[in-house]
Amino acid sequence: MLVVKLPEPVLKLCQSREYGLLFHDSYFEPAPEVTEALRRLNLKEPHLFDQRKMRLSHAHTLALHGERLPKNQWTKWEDVGSSVICCGFFSVCWAILLKLK
Repeated sequence: MLVVKLPEPVLKLCQSREYGLLFHDSYFEPAPEVTEALRRLNLKEPHLFDQRKMRLSHAHTLALHGERLPKNQWTKWEDVGSSVICCGFFSVCWAILLKLK
């Protein structure tokens, strides 16, 4: 049996699943690129922007109370796994999103 220690960012991503967050929800908002991408997302698809805000709000509330979602409510790997595997591709998608008008 091969045991591999996962890098710290991957472990943090796995922990965010326990709060119902998606991979891109953890991007740091004060970064100018992320702020601009979120502004454009709010203009083009406000329902996705609102869903992100709700996920973040719910995750913060859970964290403040020292709680986590029940395991059956964690973010599914189908929702977040491909983003982890294609992390570089995902960064390119953010860059493309920033260039859209």
